Amino acid sequence: MILDYIIYLLIGMGVSVIGAVPFGLVNLTVLNVSYEQGTRPALKIAHGASLIEVLFGLTAILAGSLIYHQLEGNTTISFIAAAVLIAGGMYFMTKKQGHNSQQEQIKQVTAVSGILKGAFLNLISIQVFIFWILAIAFLSTRGLIGYDTVSILVFLAGIWTGKMLVLLAYMNLSRKMFSRSGLISSNINRIIGFVLIGMAIVQFIRL
Repeated sequence: MILDYIIYLLIGMGVSVIGAVPFGLVNLTVLNVSYEQGTRPALKIAHGASLIEVLFGLTAILAGSLIYHQLEGNTTISFIAAAVLIAGGMYFMTKKQGHNSQQEQIKQVTAVSGILKGAFLNLISIQVFIFWILAIAFLSTRGLIGYDTVSILVFLAGIWTGKMLVLLAYMNLSRKMFSRSGLISSNINRIIGFVLIGMAIVQFIRL
């Protein structure tokens, strides 16, 4: 039984890493915040994003098939999601790159606001939720996930751990990446905006 729990933990971690590694909105934000404001504010964002990742995983386990079909067939939900992405993209594209001192910027990101920001950024990434719906469906058909309470909790702990490991890796890479590319660091808000609008375009195409 202990071995089963270890396997569920590792599977949760592995799937979470696969879903989190691609360069997306949360990763870009963690890179930017880590470079400009330091590790602590970026870590708060990572915690918020990981919390939503766990929520996505849990929702997929409890009602994956039903929710997937509702999302796929409901154009209103898809339209709202795309509109939110466009609004967020326009916000970041028009937002000026800050020139405040590092300590002033750190004060602007409290524990609560940092966690909420990370949660919001992951929450509007609907493709992450769909990834978990498909991932859980795949694992279920192959008997790679248990549905008792302890097994689910262990699996969710794996999701949290995998997401945090990837975002911690992005934090550690931020200095090297931005120090070698002034173009990225000076245009990070525009990059995030383009990512959001690109996601919205894909969403509209699927309507």
